[in-house]
Amino acid sequence: MVPAVASKVVQLHWNMDGLVTVTPEDEDRFSIKVSRVIEILQQAKRPDDFKQQFNLLLRILAGWLAGQPGVGEAFVTLRDGALAFVVVRNSCKYDEQFEDALSELDFDCANDPDLNLIRMDAIALPPASASALSSFLDPEFKIEYCGHVD
Repeated sequence: MVPAVASKVVQLHWNMDGLVTVTPEDEDRFSIKVSRVIEILQQAKRPDDFKQQFNLLLRILAGWLAGQPGVGEAFVTLRDGALAFVVVRNSCKYDEQFEDALSELDFDCANDPDLNLIRMDAIALPPASASALSSFLDPEFKIEYCGHVD
C-alpha cells in the first residue's frame, strides 16, 4: 500500500509483463505500462514546465479552432489517462477536410518538442446530447472553449 494525497490509499501491483495495476479506493482498477508510470513520475518533478506547456497547448487549440467552421463545442478534458481534445461538430455529415485537419493537429501536438510533457488525443464527435457528451468528458476536469460556436 502506498499513501496518496489526503491520506487516501492506492494499491499498486507490478507484474512481469511490464504493467502496473492501480487500485484506487473506489476499486476502479486500471493498468498502465511501467515506462508510462516512470514518465509520469518524472513529469511530476517539473510542474512549472508542465504548466507552461499546458498553457501553450490551450493557445494552440484555440488558434486551431478559430480556423475551423462547423464546430459546435470543444473541450479539453481527461480521458484514458491522457488529455483529450474533444470537438463536437455541428453536422453528422463526414467532412474529410475537417478530419484531416484534426489528425494533423493531433500529430503536430504529439511531435512538438515544446509539448514534450503533454500527452493528448484529439476526438471528433457528431452533434450529441448533453448526456451522451458527458460520457466523453471527465466530470472533474473539463475546459470548454467559448466564443467559437458557429
